[in-house]
Amino acid sequence: MPGLRETLEQLEKKLITEALQKQGSIRKAATLLKIDHSTLIRKMKKYNVDKM
Repeated sequence: MPGLRETLEQLEKKLITEALQKQGSIRKAATLLKIDHSTLIRKMKKYNVDKM
């Protein structure tokens, strides 16, 4: 069973990926997720998520 940290990271990556696919831009995805644009970029790098 994965730990809490791993589970939260998987969920965060999934939400980021889905927001990028739905919105089509990093800025719009960040707004949807209610986080700063720079925070989203940092998390994308952390999880190796490419721009959609």
